[in-house]
Amino acid sequence: MSSTIDSLFLNTPSSGDFINKSNGIIFTISTPGKVILHGEHSVVYGKLALAASLGLRTSGTFRENEYSDDASVIEVHFPDINLHYSFNFKEIQNLLEKPLPVNPDISCFNLENPEKIDHDLHLKNIEGFLSGSGNYDTLNKVQKNSLVSFLYLFTAMFSSLNLKLCPFHFSVSSQLSIGGGTGSSASFVISLVASFLHYIKLATRRSGNRVNLSKDIYAPCLFTLDSDTTMFNEEELKAISNWGFYGEKIHHGNPSGVDNTICTYGSLIAFKKGCPPNRKSMSYPLKLLLINTRVSRDTKSLVLKAADFIQKFHNVGNALLNTMDEISKTALELLDVLNKSNSNEDEIATTFQKLEELSEINHSLLRILGVSHPSLEEIVRILKEYGLKAKLTGAGGGGYSTCLVPPSFSQNYLDEILAKLSNSGFDVKITTLGVEGVRVDS
Repeated sequence: MSSTIDSLFLNTPSSGDFINKSNGIIFTISTPGKVILHGEHSVVYGKLALAASLGLRTSGTFRENEYSDDASVIEVHFPDINLHYSFNFKEIQNLLEKPLPVNPDISCFNLENPEKIDHDLHLKNIEGFLSGSGNYDTLNKVQKNSLVSFLYLFTAMFSSLNLKLCPFHFSVSSQLSIGGGTGSSASFVISLVASFLHYIKLATRRSGNRVNLSKDIYAPCLFTLDSDTTMFNEEELKAISNWGFYGEKIHHGNPSGVDNTICTYGSLIAFKKGCPPNRKSMSYPLKLLLINTRVSRDTKSLVLKAADFIQKFHNVGNALLNTMDEISKTALELLDVLNKSNSNEDEIATTFQKLEELSEINHSLLRILGVSHPSLEEIVRILKEYGLKAKLTGAGGGGYSTCLVPPSFSQNYLDEILAKLSNSGFDVKITTLGVEGVRVDS
């Protein structure tokens, strides 16, 4: 190890368990996925929708490497999409020295306000940098988006900071299926942002600089980085969600902001188009069957299909949308009942029954809109044999189906259901709803 790195690692304040003298900073962050409970398609028309965090998580592990003048790289490894990519460390350092494109001028930007970055121009610059490096042009769309997200967020968050960096290895793996409507992209970008922010916390603590994090040409950054390195505080969570929104723009163009919010904070969110997401707590554990039809779907065409129905049968379509809105409102009230600490067993059982019935009704309405699929209907039929109610989630047309499992449901029957769904060609997982958001795992 060089003397520079020796002094960086050994002659600075202790940073706890996240730093080891031989390998530098190392930690793992994890982020939940998300699922839409109610409000698919109707949310496009200004109706209420509900989303909850999912107990399937994306994990990002960050590990500093030793510095070498001969061969120093930043390694990115995303095994779920078969991507292993290396950047020359000095080239990344040079990239970080370039001023960020900011509106109205660079002196107004710091780590706290990602909205001041000229998103389109910064994205264009990153894509231009990548197009001339490595084998970027041979990558598929998902691989490119993931790599662009990494470098966009890394440079956007670090370029303004007066912080000494080391080469590092960063890997991300997920329990979520990509493109299935369970928030895989948001879970990914929130893992990126949270990892970068956590590294900034640890590296800042190590360097002893706790006053102004910004370089001179940028606005002073007095962001209070919590000394507790085992968790994120509210200010840090807000920054993570805000930066995650811009990572989501790379994947979805014009995201609603719901996915990055639910993946950051966890629990439950009620949202309407054009309104800030309303965060709700979920203290009662909800067991969920998440069933993958293995049928790919085109979200855009399904949205257009629903729109065509609503236009063709205007009054009927509006009645369907209004009913879906009422279902979301009623489901939210029922979830509030479950989360009350004084709910008794009879009240819980009755509440669960109503929630199941709402799922059945909502699926029927979505079927009328024309966004179901034979695979989804097969899942509904199988679960109905056992007294359970399933509904599609997300755009429909394939993708996933969900089913709440009552707390008193027989484990033997549940095992039968899992076997039957699997034998029918479906991939099914048992998970939980309303889990905590992004967190430091180790």
